Amino acid sequence: FDYSGLVVRDRNDPHYTPPEIWPDPVFPPYARGAALAMSMDLVRLIADQEEKSPFKKIKVEDVSYGFYLWQLVFEREMTSVTMVDREERHFAMDAKCCTEESHPNNCWLPLSRDTWIVHHIPPKVIRCMFAKDLQAGFYQPGQAETRALQGILLEMAAHDKTLVETAAGVIQQGLAGGGGDPADLCSCVDTPPPHPGQPLQKGGMTELPGGPRLHVD
Repeated sequence: FDYSGLVVRDRNDPHYTPPEIWPDPVFPPYARGAALAMSMDLVRLIADQEEKSPFKKIKVEDVSYGFYLWQLVFEREMTSVTMVDREERHFAMDAKCCTEESHPNNCWLPLSRDTWIVHHIPPKVIRCMFAKDLQAGFYQPGQAETRALQGILLEMAAHDKTLVETAAGVIQQGLAGGGGDPADLCSCVDTPPPHPGQPLQKGGMTELPGGPRLHVD
């Protein structure tokens, strides 16, 4: 969850939010859009309320989920919501391999062996990670799926021939599906050198060991 998402007030920005929609400088808590789960009672309630009286809308799709829930709870007083935010270690917001010790003040939600979801990466890195997972045996395709995977790999081969040939060999030899240790994805990303005292966050954010925050107690 993001608890300190800054509201954009620049009218020329595609993510501009007018004060009449949301007056505060920070958005209500919301789940980042790479992955989220919501109980069906809330999904149905949002759909029902949207049909009866449309919600106020924010252009940022990630924020929209949290904003709908905020309106349900605080403006319409329709329900209460429990947010479960316990799997942060599986979400790599900054796709580099580092620790707070190696990159003080510049390592927030990095890539690790516990990572399930990676945000803000280019196609080349996605292809590399996919090939690494295949090599590590995290797919156990049936016959039809094997053909489909081989087709995907052939399309990828134009970009990353060596990685794809290795991954294709794993499938052809029937080695996929091991499900052992997670694949080491660090070789797929570039980790820049540390730059202590020069946090990457802007817009009034303060870097803390647990990540950037707008307001510090």
